[in-house]
Amino acid sequence: MNILYFADSDITINKGGVNRVTHFLSREFMNMPGWKCYLAYLNESKVLPVSEFNGKIHVSADKANEQIKEFIETRQITQIIVNLTTKKNIYFSLPILYALKSEFPNLHIIFCYHTYPGCELFGIPPGIGLRRLLHLPDRMNTLKSIIQYIVGKTPFSGISKACIRHKYRFIYDHCDRLVLLSPHYIPRYAELADIKGANHIIAIPNPLSLPEILSPDQLIRKHKEVLIVARLTEPVKRLSLALKIWQIIEKTESYNDWKLVILGNGEDELYYKTLAHKLGLKNISFEGRKEPLEYYRRASIFMMTSLYEGWGLTLVEAQQMGVVPIAFESYEALQDMIRNHDNGILIPDRHIHEYAAQLKELMTDFCKREEIAVNALASCRQFSIGHIVQKWCRLFSNL
Repeated sequence: MNILYFADSDITINKGGVNRVTHFLSREFMNMPGWKCYLAYLNESKVLPVSEFNGKIHVSADKANEQIKEFIETRQITQIIVNLTTKKNIYFSLPILYALKSEFPNLHIIFCYHTYPGCELFGIPPGIGLRRLLHLPDRMNTLKSIIQYIVGKTPFSGISKACIRHKYRFIYDHCDRLVLLSPHYIPRYAELADIKGANHIIAIPNPLSLPEILSPDQLIRKHKEVLIVARLTEPVKRLSLALKIWQIIEKTESYNDWKLVILGNGEDELYYKTLAHKLGLKNISFEGRKEPLEYYRRASIFMMTSLYEGWGLTLVEAQQMGVVPIAFESYEALQDMIRNHDNGILIPDRHIHEYAAQLKELMTDFCKREEIAVNALASCRQFSIGHIVQKWCRLFSNL
């Protein structure tokens, strides 16, 4: 089987969840006898190193149709997995790819929608947006997000929904299969796109991305550390809530031997550091963007406060390393990963005092932490790369 990945930019393991998942899955496919993976991309990657494929093509806008057609023909491509994320690239590329099906009868187009359906409706609150306008160079996208947020709070919100409906329906009409990350997202996508039946939408979750699953006998070596691994951006990750929760924790002296470790960078890093200082937080460390494996090995508890995620790759990484996850029940895919009080803790959205109470209980009760961690180490195996590859193979065989 010859697979062509079609992406916004060249693939690198060091850039975000879509790139990491593409890297790991393509390695597995290329290790299968007779399988080859190729990559077509629209932009060079600014992050190195880039991943190796059996062949690559940098597609130019003025020659895209001819380039892609020749590449498909010479490499005998039968499956195109489209990993485009920007609206511009989706509207430009999908019609070209789908039109080629008339010339290549055995060609199938599979579109992967890697984020939360309807996330475009949220936008950025003006307070956060104005702060970014003063400090960040990407002012145009920030302005668009502010306008999107404001429009969503007015009677004109139907305009935003109409734009999303057109985009989602456009994607659905230009692929043979649409892959979402959770079965809970299928009815939401269908509703937003105004699709009846949604016959060719399926769900395949992301695979585990770390190279190991911690052995249960290593849990005794965990440190008194609470870990956050996230892009530092408000309001999606909502680390402002995490900092307010940690303020509640620090008010109790018996938890002074615990530390909050925050891994990542992003647009609102300065804001979070300023807020931490304003809240008087002491047992906290901003580590920047680093490889998370050693941090997962040390940490006992993992905090997530996101408004939404496409999947929640870092949450499953935490389970993979025996770090007990606690999260707001703010998006549907969490139900695929967490069984409450069994392999993690779910808190009603924005209930920060209940979140703090459950966090305190985990920090106090080693036996409960260990029991949940052991369960998480077992349950995360359902997302092993082998299991996810089997789901993809079933998809290919059913086309």
